[in-house]
Amino acid sequence: MVTIHPSAGNTLTLRVSLERVPGTLGRLTSALGAAGALVDAIDILEHHGDVIVRQIQVETSSEEHGLDVVAAVRRVDGVELLSVTDRVFDRHRGGKIEVTPRFPVLTRDDGGQWRISLQLGEHKYTAVAGEPLQISTRTGQSAVQDWLRFPVGGIDWDDAQTYVRWLDDSGRVSGARLCSEVEWERAARGADGRKFPTGDVVAADDANFDETHARDFAAMGPDVVGSHPASASPFGLHDTMGNVWEWVIAGDGAGAGAGPVARGGAFFFDKLTGSPMNRNVLDPGFRDGTLGLRVCVTPRFPT
Repeated sequence: MVTIHPSAGNTLTLRVSLERVPGTLGRLTSALGAAGALVDAIDILEHHGDVIVRQIQVETSSEEHGLDVVAAVRRVDGVELLSVTDRVFDRHRGGKIEVTPRFPVLTRDDGGQWRISLQLGEHKYTAVAGEPLQISTRTGQSAVQDWLRFPVGGIDWDDAQTYVRWLDDSGRVSGARLCSEVEWERAARGADGRKFPTGDVVAADDANFDETHARDFAAMGPDVVGSHPASASPFGLHDTMGNVWEWVIAGDGAGAGAGPVARGGAFFFDKLTGSPMNRNVLDPGFRDGTLGLRVCVTPRFPT
C-alpha cells in the first residue's frame, strides 16, 4: 500500500458548486479524504438559489496526486467543480508576483517598426520587427524566438471580444468568435477524453508550462505558437496546454451563465493547472501577461 504524504507545498484551491441538500458537503469531504487529500479550509463564497459555491483548500502530495484528487471531486454527486488553482496561481492572481514585466510590450519606434520589450527575471530583452528575440537564460532552439509569432497576452475579456468582432467585421476572418468551453475542451481532449492533449502523461518538453524551463523565473516566458508539437491535440490544435491561458465562453456559449472562463494554463503554471480538464472563472476585467485567447469560426455559406 502506497503511503501518501500531503504537504503545504502542493496546496490546491478548489472552487465548487454544491447542491444545497443535506449530505452533499459530507460526501465531498469524504471523497477528498478517501483520495488522500488533507482539507485545510472550507469557505462559503456565494449562494445561488439551490446551490452554494464554496472554496476549499486541500494539500496533496504531488501534481499526479492532485490530478487524482480532482478526478475524485468530479465523481461526487451533487458537486460541480468550477475551477482548480495551485499556490503559484493564487499568489499570481493576488498581485504578490509582479505581472507586467513578464509579458511582451509592443511599441512602434520612430521609424514605424514594431519593437518588443520583454523582461524575464532580472533580464531585459528588446528586438525590432525582423530581428529574433535572443534569450540568454535559455539553451537550444527556445533561446532564439521569432517573437512576432508569440501568442497574444495581457488582454482582458473585453479586449478578446473586441478583437474577434474586428476580425469578423473587417472580413479578415469572417465568422470569427470566441470559442465555447465545450468545443474548446472537445478539441483539446479529443474523443477519448484524455487528461492532457498528449494522453495520460505530459513531459516537460511536450508543452510550455513551469517544468519546461525548469521553473527558472529568468527563463519562463512565452514560446512561438506551435513550438511543442508533441502536445498538439487529437484534432491538431497547438498550445491547448501551456504557453498562455485562453479566454473562452462558459458552457456551450449560449446559456444564461455564458460568461468568461480561462482554459489551458500557461508558461508560469504547473501541469495540473494546465490540464484541459481544468477551468478558471475570472473577473472580466482581469488582465495578465499569461492570459490570451483562442479564435473559433462559424462558417458562413452563400445562400
